[in-house]
Amino acid sequence: MEKTGPALKGEPSPAASRAGAGGDITTSMTVREVVATYRATKDVFWRYDDRAGECLLCRALFDPLDQMAAPYGLDLDGLLPELQRAAEIDEAGDWPTENDRQGS
Repeated sequence: MEKTGPALKGEPSPAASRAGAGGDITTSMTVREVVATYRATKDVFWRYDDRAGECLLCRALFDPLDQMAAPYGLDLDGLLPELQRAAEIDEAGDWPTENDRQGS
């Protein structure tokens, strides 16, 4: 019989399983690990700054995603698919470089 119920610590949440084919981003990864691996995810964290009320990359950089979301009242089931989409864009090479953004 297949295990059901909440994910165990370190296992992907149901949202992570649904997030995308790669499924590389898990709730046990720190914000830093996510951004270092997939730089396009910075944009997602920046969009969530307003909801959090402060800069997540500044204040929660070393927190695992599952521990980062709750204190800020963020919906992890909404955040994970957005991070996964950004990671897929990053892997495809479709994310603009800093030079592209500056018009160089």
